[in-house]
Amino acid sequence: MTSEGVGPTNGAAFSADEQRRASGLVLPDGASKNLLVPQTPDRLVLTPAEKEKFGHVILLIWGPPGGGKSTTAPILAEKTGMDIIELDDEVEKDAGRTIKELWDDRGERYFRQWESSSFLKAMRPENKGKIISCGGGVLVEDRNLALVVDTEYAIPAYLFAPEHVLLDRVLKDKDHSRPGLSDVEYEKAKATMSERVRTRGPRYGIANIAVDTSRRTPEQAADYIIKQGLKIIDKKGLAPRSPKTQSASI
Repeated sequence: MTSEGVGPTNGAAFSADEQRRASGLVLPDGASKNLLVPQTPDRLVLTPAEKEKFGHVILLIWGPPGGGKSTTAPILAEKTGMDIIELDDEVEKDAGRTIKELWDDRGERYFRQWESSSFLKAMRPENKGKIISCGGGVLVEDRNLALVVDTEYAIPAYLFAPEHVLLDRVLKDKDHSRPGLSDVEYEKAKATMSERVRTRGPRYGIANIAVDTSRRTPEQAADYIIKQGLKIIDKKGLAPRSPKTQSASI
């Protein structure tokens, strides 16, 4: 992983050890400079020129259930001026049924088909300037993973936390139904969370940016994603450059 939490999408791959640590949420010595958001006493405010840059990309927010997507995405939207596409909402709109109904009636595979269809639409170029808040399992499908890797204007951010923190958040969240977690006994939910973190971690790890949300507030996490996002946009030349453009000090 490169410095300051920027990952390898369209760049160098994570090493096997880095993937193992990310999927297992085991932080190596010195990881704070790589994965964690630095303390920022001043609230980040973007210039109009910086906000305009985010109109040329899609920000993807993903991670395991309880990772902090629902709390971080609105702050990102407010600071950047981007709209949010809630992928779960798009699935329900497209299917005409709730996620629980899709899952219970036809199983996970059927639900993933609808999810992939909705994800493909959300990733279209006309949605540049938007944030896609992804479901925890969107990268289970190889085609979705490949789509992200092949989409130059996509900037993924991986939100994670230790397993016990993830499970605690999920079980306390009464507003969302998460199949296999919020609808089963504690020990089964714990086993399911461990299995999902273990199997999905390497896929989450392709993200450009990684943030441990157990150690930082949602606003600190959002600020860090924005700072790294601006660096990636500039490095990849995703937004037109202007000699008069001035960047805020970040």
